[in-house]
Amino acid sequence: MKIILYKPLFLIASIILTFGCEQDNILVDPNYPTTINKLNYSTLSQNRETYSLRNIYLQTSLNEFGFCANGDVSSEIPPILESLTEEEAVETVKNFVATNPYETGVENILELRFDRIFLRSGYTDGSTKWIITSSCQKIDTIEVENTNISFRIRNREVEACTGNWFPEIYIPSSFIFSQTQAKSRLLNKVVEHYNIAGEKYYQTITSGGLESSNITLCILPMTQDECIELRVAWKIWIESVSYIIFVDVMTGEILSQEPTIIS
Repeated sequence: MKIILYKPLFLIASIILTFGCEQDNILVDPNYPTTINKLNYSTLSQNRETYSLRNIYLQTSLNEFGFCANGDVSSEIPPILESLTEEEAVETVKNFVATNPYETGVENILELRFDRIFLRSGYTDGSTKWIITSSCQKIDTIEVENTNISFRIRNREVEACTGNWFPEIYIPSSFIFSQTQAKSRLLNKVVEHYNIAGEKYYQTITSGGLESSNITLCILPMTQDECIELRVAWKIWIESVSYIIFVDVMTGEILSQEPTIIS
């Protein structure tokens, strides 16, 4: 994985926010955020064909950015052979990733870890299936949100792969918004929930709630119409209102918010 650090000579005092993939305005750091554009039709078609030919048992394809994703693909059925052991199943996944580094986004196979590994059997045709899910990508201790990669092995071959890591992520060496400044942007913000009857109700973020909140640094992939932006953000879990809110470390923009309870 390539980590790009930028050391600016100075920081511009004012911040001009930009939205979407077309960055016509001037950002404090012109190299931020990392942007991954959709592939053109010709390139994507060629990549999908090459990927399919390289992995003849695969039933999934590539998304518009060229990463592993769902998609209907006519593939060969893996022969029914002796079931893999767990160790062999993990090794099969690692070999698949090493063979498809661009599509999975995993440059260093040694960084790959797994959160879930389990075997399914009892299929009428005698097949066995291993379901394996990777941990999220990390850069040192910084987690890249929503980057679990899911694999399904049928008999002894990988037949499905969805999700991806990112081979190149740019992290500015200096942040404009500190943890304290990011939290201050949320003071008195109103969030909404739904009760068991489906009725909406509201809660207000207080200074006490912010003081007791938990904050970590993360990277948040955000898919726009034509690109993916990899935003460095403060992930703020405010337990008093049961919400997680992501604030961009460079622009102070509230990138995303999600409740932590299900009514």
